[in-house]
Amino acid sequence: ILTSMSQDEQTLVVIHCSAEATPEAFVQWIKNGNLLQIGPKYQISTSTTQLFIYDFNVTTDLDTYTCTATNPLGNKTVDTALLGINPL
Repeated sequence: ILTSMSQDEQTLVVIHCSAEATPEAFVQWIKNGNLLQIGPKYQISTSTTQLFIYDFNVTTDLDTYTCTATNPLGNKTVDTALLGINPL
């Protein structure tokens, strides 16, 4: 499993999770031990397994996001920590 992250100027953060598995893996996203549900805040692409975080707020959304890929042979997880950076 590989992850990467991008952010645009409209406070949209996208975390990429890539899993190669046979049989194909089902990907879920977790934050603070809670399975993320699709809605206005979070969207999950079923074709690319990307997590879209809309209206990103540094107070509530800086956290660790876990991508879990599962198939009948098992599962793998990877954490992506979103950290704030103070300008110099």
